[in-house]
Amino acid sequence: MERRNVAGLRTAITMAEGETEADGAIIEEAKALLIELCTKVLEEAMDEARKYGWLPALKSAIATAEAEGVLEATVIQEAKVLLAMKSLRAAMERRNVAGLKTAITVAEGEAGADGAIIEEAKALLIELCTKVLEEAMDEARKYGWLPALKSAIATAEAEGVVDATVIQEAKVLLATQPLRVAIKQRDVAGLMTAITVAEGEAEADRAIIEEAKALLLNLPTKLLQ
Repeated sequence: MERRNVAGLRTAITMAEGETEADGAIIEEAKALLIELCTKVLEEAMDEARKYGWLPALKSAIATAEAEGVLEATVIQEAKVLLAMKSLRAAMERRNVAGLKTAITVAEGEAGADGAIIEEAKALLIELCTKVLEEAMDEARKYGWLPALKSAIATAEAEGVVDATVIQEAKVLLATQPLRVAIKQRDVAGLMTAITVAEGEAEADRAIIEEAKALLLNLPTKLLQ
């Protein structure tokens, strides 16, 4: 009890409770001290998280408090909410789609979490996913670079937060851009493949498809001349 160490105190209590002649009053005193120590560790970790954003100690303190099972559930829940909201704020500052999505999910699972901050994070997630998709579309238009566009479309669909019209616009671009490239290169095999892909998109530019088809009809004749 004098060392005031949580792990050591828990072990000593367990051993004492196994002895039939042990002093019950001292055991109860030790149990009260255990609650006091666990509470202190958790509260100090919460203070560090509030002041400095330091979360590892808070995670550890919550795990210890849950393992010991001596603190009020409301106290532990308060710490969990703090951890979730601080993690969410940190993810918002990092502006990483995957990290932000995870942090939102965790925060939504904690009773008492700040709904306003969660909604702010969701709005940021929409903004980030849309920005990634729009930047990939710009690259595709300017440089014909399509892998990033394919990836951005997949991410936008998986997250389910980007406006459907924006995703559709990106899909049309993904289908149409190879067609434009194939027209420039005047390659029969490339044109046939690009036309097939483009025709599978409801919103694809029909004029470009027809242009490609007309070119495809003329290419073999020109190649023979």
